Amino acid sequence: MLRHVGTLYVSSKTKDPSCKPPCSNIAHTLHALDIGTGNPKPNSPIGIGGLQDGVRFLPGPAHQRAALTLCGGAVYISFASHCDVDPFHGWVFAYDKTSLQLRGSFVATPTAAKMGGELRTTIDIIAVHESCSDDNADVALA
Repeated sequence: MLRHVGTLYVSSKTKDPSCKPPCSNIAHTLHALDIGTGNPKPNSPIGIGGLQDGVRFLPGPAHQRAALTLCGGAVYISFASHCDVDPFHGWVFAYDKTSLQLRGSFVATPTAAKMGGELRTTIDIIAVHESCSDDNADVALA
């Protein structure tokens, strides 16, 4: 009998054409999928975003550049600019791999007069001493 374990983590960027300004019609979403069935895991999907140091994550000018990183029980997602359209900031979000609740966030340029801050490799942000091994056969894909 084949027994499956694990979760496949993927992120998506979608555009809702029915949404008219001032609403943002761009959304970033984190999905946790059962590897064996392809079905969403509990609490999935969840919208990606947050507020830190008075800076709100804006999904429109943000683009996920680096791969998702699964480390220490969290899924890390980093963002840079989408075509360098202001305002943009470099962001890293950490979501709990089970509950998909936001564990923390980092914004690279909270006080910049002109926005910016490219984060293209998530692994550079994560503490190097943290163990990134996972015995549950979980996989993170961008």
